[in-house]
Amino acid sequence: MQISPLGHAKRLSRALGTERRLLSTSKLKPALGFGITPVNGHVRYTWTSESGWDQGQVLTSPFINLHVNAGVLHYGLAVFEGLKAFEAQDGDHYVCNPAANAARMREGARRLCMPEVPEEIFVSAVAEAVSLNREFIPDYESGGALYIRPLLFASGTMLPLKRTDQFSLVVSATPVGNYFAGSTAGVSAAVVELDRAAPRGTGAVKAAGNYASDMYGLQKATEAGCDTSLYLDALHHRYIEEFSVANFVGIKDGVYVTPKTDSVLPSITNKMLMTLAREQGMTVEERPVDFHEEIEQFQEVAGSGTAVVLSPCASILRVKTGRKYEFGPLNQLAGLRDRLVRIQRGEEDNSFEWMMPIPREGHILNAAELDPERVLRRMLCAVSSEELATAKAEVTPEEGKDSVVNDEEQKGEVALKHLYDRLAGSYQKAGGGRVVAAAHCSSLLLNHLPVSRRGHVLDAGAGTGEAGAILKGAGVDALTAFDLSDNMLDEVALLITDPFQ
Repeated sequence: MQISPLGHAKRLSRALGTERRLLSTSKLKPALGFGITPVNGHVRYTWTSESGWDQGQVLTSPFINLHVNAGVLHYGLAVFEGLKAFEAQDGDHYVCNPAANAARMREGARRLCMPEVPEEIFVSAVAEAVSLNREFIPDYESGGALYIRPLLFASGTMLPLKRTDQFSLVVSATPVGNYFAGSTAGVSAAVVELDRAAPRGTGAVKAAGNYASDMYGLQKATEAGCDTSLYLDALHHRYIEEFSVANFVGIKDGVYVTPKTDSVLPSITNKMLMTLAREQGMTVEERPVDFHEEIEQFQEVAGSGTAVVLSPCASILRVKTGRKYEFGPLNQLAGLRDRLVRIQRGEEDNSFEWMMPIPREGHILNAAELDPERVLRRMLCAVSSEELATAKAEVTPEEGKDSVVNDEEQKGEVALKHLYDRLAGSYQKAGGGRVVAAAHCSSLLLNHLPVSRRGHVLDAGAGTGEAGAILKGAGVDALTAFDLSDNMLDEVALLITDPFQ
């Protein structure tokens, strides 16, 4: 049986009916909090002192195998980033300002004497991770996002305190909602008598150890009945530094005020908000902020960062004195936040060029551990009504000995079993599905996969392009084009070739 090209997948949505209901593999969408949701996989690049950065790989297992003496485990050599991907109003997907995160990670790598990640590798890894897990990007209507976590760490062994010969960059993703979901009226913060970072220390980079040191401060804030912690400077214990996971932002007599010190992580979200504030004529001050002298003068206070966006702060408790300072609801800051969100969700023009589109094609998935059942069922979803009708016509009376196959639904089930068996035979013959690929954007990585690992390829999108040529040259036939996300079947173009030859 020859499978003909389907063209655009909207044809497919009209063709599927009962068959799609029988074969659906869609996941129940979890409630959007801020935690870890199992996804399709993550991206990993490895640097060695001999070869530099490799070509990267996509892994389906959420676990990492490390030597017991890996440097990250003993000496905490790690920096990370946080950024988000959004579904826009038109259904397209965008990542917010990845170049800025790439630059900040390079600063952190220099400070911790780790190899810098070139921007092209960082951005490519982020795009691959998003494309790989596209089906987990929350719907536009949900208000959520796909949180992306690039992590650079010492994966090589270290006993003496000197640079190891191997480092890894991993980029994972998970769908999220509001970081402070339970504090809709505004969070409460506690000034704890602890130091987050010292002058000339690592406070200005996103070093993993900075957050470990905050755990005790968060515990003390919670014991004081507050949602988060606020730190003052380590030298004078007088000037505001930052909240636990966010920059401090305040409105004082119409002026946008945020601390500037060498021990505060520069928030990319805060920088974008300052750009918007300046554009609309607000005065922006990045300067030391004296807690003792100024805290009562702020009309609005919020925490700014990728995870929290711009979260209102309702009150700040100075634990040492027991005095609480309260603030009004966000007004000017709310306007800035809402505009940034509109840009992120495609409701306003991307004039600042912060939003990077993620094309529908372009991820590869090393599917060595991908459930073959799921792959085969997704392949069956690419069967047209005409092809199913042909398969139904091939159902013989002998196949109905144990069941009546006169009605169309039962014939359809038998026909689908035939198709499944034939697809399974082709799938197994081709090597069991080592790689699920999505077209020319993945050609670079495909080209560097050993031939023995290319195995069977499901090539989505532009399968006849550069990636298709690479695969053909390796003697691998593209079987079918599909997307891992059921809810995108109406939006991606599919190219079907004969899987039964």
